Amino acid sequence: MAPGCLITIRSRRRGKSVLWRSGGLVYVGVMESPLHDYASTILDRAKVGHIGVIAEGRPYVTPISFAHNADVVYMRMAPGRRLQAITEIPDVSFEVVTIGDDGQTWESVVIAGTAHRVGEEREIAAALGLLLEKYRDEHVGLAWVVPGLLPEPAEIVKLVATEVTVRSSVRGFGPGIRPGRL
Repeated sequence: MAPGCLITIRSRRRGKSVLWRSGGLVYVGVMESPLHDYASTILDRAKVGHIGVIAEGRPYVTPISFAHNADVVYMRMAPGRRLQAITEIPDVSFEVVTIGDDGQTWESVVIAGTAHRVGEEREIAAALGLLLEKYRDEHVGLAWVVPGLLPEPAEIVKLVATEVTVRSSVRGFGPGIRPGRL
């Protein structure tokens, strides 16, 4: 994430890298290593993210495959409404959620930031490498190695975070979960 990125954690579980106070919100400030590790772990486990853009004056949210490194989230996009919206208004929101093995608990990362098309060939190659690494064991990974499976043309978009929120739930619908926060 970008230096100086605002970080908030919302959590209902105590853990090594997650803090919680009665208000449910802990302001952390500049991203520190434990939080970075926690957010990165959630991003690594999530297979699909959702990107929110403003298209034609209205919110527009779509699922998307993604990969990240310590600084940015990379996505591959074909031309269309979403890519046009990013070109016009680069301020976006990106969200991932992972569901616990019990099927009842969840963790999420919401990133607000600025998205831009990547034009430099070296960065495009690095982003494609990250995407291939993330999805190589999935059927989606075949598209990266079998010619003709990817729709053409497509562009790499990078999201540089300005704010990151990390949340987690308690088991089930206990008193720790407020309605509407799922």
